[in-house]
Amino acid sequence: RIARGRRLEITMLSNVAHLSNCERDFVKTAVTEDKRVDNRTSKESRSVRVCFGLDRGCCIASLGETKVLAQVSAEIIVPKPGRPTEGELFVSLELSPMAAPHFEAGRLGDYGVEVARLLERCIRDSRCIDLESLCIVSGEKVWALRIDAQVLNHEGNIAECAGIATMGALTHFRRPDVTVIGTEVTVHNPREREPVPLHLHHYPFLVSFAFYDEGKSVLVDPTEIEERIAEGLLTVGANAHSEICLLHQHGCTIRKDLILLCARLASVRAKAVADKIKAEVTKDEEARMKNRRVGFAAALEVDQDENLTTMAEPEMIEIDDLEPQKPSVTPATKIVPVPEPPKALSKAKVFLEGLGTAVIGKGGPSSWGVLEQSSKGGKGAKKGAKKAKQRSQKVVEDESDDSEEEAVMVLQPDEASVDARTAKDAGNAAEGDVARGWYPKMPF
Repeated sequence: RIARGRRLEITMLSNVAHLSNCERDFVKTAVTEDKRVDNRTSKESRSVRVCFGLDRGCCIASLGETKVLAQVSAEIIVPKPGRPTEGELFVSLELSPMAAPHFEAGRLGDYGVEVARLLERCIRDSRCIDLESLCIVSGEKVWALRIDAQVLNHEGNIAECAGIATMGALTHFRRPDVTVIGTEVTVHNPREREPVPLHLHHYPFLVSFAFYDEGKSVLVDPTEIEERIAEGLLTVGANAHSEICLLHQHGCTIRKDLILLCARLASVRAKAVADKIKAEVTKDEEARMKNRRVGFAAALEVDQDENLTTMAEPEMIEIDDLEPQKPSVTPATKIVPVPEPPKALSKAKVFLEGLGTAVIGKGGPSSWGVLEQSSKGGKGAKKGAKKAKQRSQKVVEDESDDSEEEAVMVLQPDEASVDARTAKDAGNAAEGDVARGWYPKMPF
């Protein structure tokens, strides 16, 4: 939106969550102080890594944390009537939620269409590939090359990373050899004949720049957050011969001197990336000739901070000059466990009556006392009372607030068969009654 006294800010991705004011102010303040979030200078790009797959024409390019996979395929088609001696070149780009949450599966959106169009203009329209070398039979059969670029991770500057992956895949690709005898065309198997590399005229690459403070400050290779708050963006397509293939600009107005500066920086960047790709392709060819391991297995590496081997690297310590130190803690004595005394075993016999049934104390004397009441019951009661006095009893009397007396009696195990009733109670009992002697004298 445009308001009085405010600058126009361009947001490339409309469906991305908005940044907070603190994030915007932080990045803008760092740009004015010639600093960046990832500790780079304003004219410094992120490191580039290129890795080739097991199949020909498969390449993964990494620009910092931004990763793009490119695959080249070829097929024989009928050429266009207007250009019967030229092959075809198709470039496609795919953005998936795997790269960033705001990307939609199967739909490029405005941002994806823009990047795909930049790749077509940089590679196909610049005629870096000799399309006439793709002709097999004029007007009948030509090779059609298709480049599929898949964004694996989005951390800013997808266009430049996709351009590196695409050119790496084209350099690494080999098409099958073809023999034409009269009207008969024979496509040889790669095992029978060595495949033929593509003929490239030059190596164009895309380099992106972000502008701030009304075009006064410029950053090379912006990250995602730097792209989103940039006031203007400029993408330059250049090759190692300092030739400009395309210019794509939107946002704020850019001065002429800054455009020329960006063009020179893009030429230097293109030459460095082209040399790196050629060196990696040569290394891959040597590995294949010597039957070494090739493919993406070598790319499965962790960062330096996450490398456990580096973190756990031991350090050498010289101990010749060290004085022996006495132990500050006395060694612990050996503790011998003291055996516990054996537990007393019960002398009671257990008799099995059946499955899951047992009887204890069978056949022994009864522990219940039986008193036969008769006319001479008074004499027997006195004898029982005398024995009750001789037993070891403990009686505790507590006086409560309401002056009520309570007697607590603790019986020993051998006192269950003794009659604790008094002689008077025994005399009043009816003749022939059976009394149990474990009841207390007084009720609770």
